[in-house]
Amino acid sequence: MPTPITLNSKTRWQIPAVLAVTVFVNYLDRNNLSLAIPRLAQDFNWSDREVGSKGELLLAAFFLSYALSNMLLSPLAERFGAKRSVIAAIAAFSLVTTLSAPFGYSLYSSDCPTFAVGAGRRGSHSDVECDY
Repeated sequence: MPTPITLNSKTRWQIPAVLAVTVFVNYLDRNNLSLAIPRLAQDFNWSDREVGSKGELLLAAFFLSYALSNMLLSPLAERFGAKRSVIAAIAAFSLVTTLSAPFGYSLYSSDCPTFAVGAGRRGSHSDVECDY
């Protein structure tokens, strides 16, 4: 007969606390794009019709990648453990963030740099003032 698992009172309260924090972060993560779409529309001068069509595509791409990453990365997390999975996720996020800095200027802006080195300075053209 298997022995029952006993949890001390501290562990019993840690589990709901970790789950609550996880649900809260998940909720914030899913709502970030809906808050970013008006700013994107302003930056790219989208009309209301463009906001609807392009915003719909952005939300679809986000939720599709969100769902696929949950389904595809969960088995890897189970195989390698929680600690290694979190370290790998932080390393991957840091690498992508670091690599986006030098390419951000050339991809998104011809006048003002989008990375920290050029923040607060004039853009590549002497008559263009960056709006930071």
